[in-house]
Amino acid sequence: MDVPLNSPSGVSSSRVITPGTLFMAVGVFALIAVIGMQMIRRNAGPLTQGPAPDFSIELYSGDTFTLAEQRGKFVVVNFWGSWCMGCREEASELQSAWEKYRGSGVSVIGVSFRDEEASARKFLDEFALTFPTGSDTSLNITAAYGITGAPQTYIVGPDGSVVDFALGQFQPGWLDQTLERLLAGDPAS
Repeated sequence: MDVPLNSPSGVSSSRVITPGTLFMAVGVFALIAVIGMQMIRRNAGPLTQGPAPDFSIELYSGDTFTLAEQRGKFVVVNFWGSWCMGCREEASELQSAWEKYRGSGVSVIGVSFRDEEASARKFLDEFALTFPTGSDTSLNITAAYGITGAPQTYIVGPDGSVVDFALGQFQPGWLDQTLERLLAGDPAS
């Protein structure tokens, strides 16, 4: 299709806009829109409700943890770093929850981020943490959950949706009380 265009000098010239050129232009605009939406989503802040983003993470043990494989259970997802003072305060409560509830339909997963592996492993040893833990080296999981700092804890319900959360260090007893309430069938927080 020929579309005549006028040049700034007033002389008429003829340029051809081919279907391929038009298709490429539309593709570029679509790509820009997708990137823009991802940036908005990443800057939207921490996740507080709705479906929990699925993820797989390689654990320090060498195994892989996949959130979707935990359907039917409550899953405590804790974002932490060895550099985080609040994480040190929460560590024993997370371990206690793992020991108390893992036979009752509850999983605990630790997601370390912005941490050196040696420092993270030292932290796990220092607090004798045995629940599954891995490092989000790509920061993809951290971004999907809108994590901006540590600690942050999410409880994902059996249907895969966020049922409760603590942005920042949770209060002593909060995790145990929340899991007891949820396991009793009371969704109200």
